[in-house]
Amino acid sequence: MKLKVFAFFMLSFLSFSVYAASGHGEGIPWEIIIQQTVNVACVIALLVYLTKTPIASYFTERHEKYFEGVRRAQEAKEQAQQKKTEIEKKLKNLLVEAQNGQQTAQEDAKAMSQKMLADTEKMASKIKEEAFRTVTNELQKTKIRLRQEILEAALGQAHSGLETEVKKMEPGHFKKEFSQKMRVVQ
Repeated sequence: MKLKVFAFFMLSFLSFSVYAASGHGEGIPWEIIIQQTVNVACVIALLVYLTKTPIASYFTERHEKYFEGVRRAQEAKEQAQQKKTEIEKKLKNLLVEAQNGQQTAQEDAKAMSQKMLADTEKMASKIKEEAFRTVTNELQKTKIRLRQEILEAALGQAHSGLETEVKKMEPGHFKKEFSQKMRVVQ
C-alpha cells in the first residue's frame, strides 16, 4: 500500500514536471525533476518516520475503542434484552394476577352479598319475632288494664246502686219490715 502511494506521488510530480517543461523548448529538465523527486521522497520518508508511531498508535487506539464500544453496545443490548424479557414476564404475571384478582373480587363480592342477604333475613325474622312478642305483651297488658277498668266501673256502679238502695231504705222501713215478718212468724 505504501509503495502504491509513493508511486502515485512520484508519477504526479513527473507529469507536472513534463507539463511545466513543455513550454520552454529546452527539453525535459531531468536534473530538476530528480532533485525535486528526491526532496519529496525525503520529506515523505521523514514524515512517515516521524508520524508512523503516533498515527499507528492513534489508529490502534481508535480500533480498540471502536471494538470496546461494540462490545459495550453488545452487552447493553443483551442486558436490555434480558430486562425486556423480565418485564414481559412481570407484565404477564401482573395480567394473570389482575384477572385472578378480579375473579377473586367478584367471588368475594358474591359471597359477601349472599352473607349480607342471609344476615338480613335473620335480622328480619328476629325483628318480626320481637315485634310479635311486643304486640302480644302489649295486647295482654291492654286486656288486663281493660278488665281492671271494667271491674272498677262495675264495682263503682254496684257501689253507687247499693248506696242508692240503702238510702232508699230508711231505718223506719227496717222496723216495719221486721214487725211484719214477726207477725207472720207468730
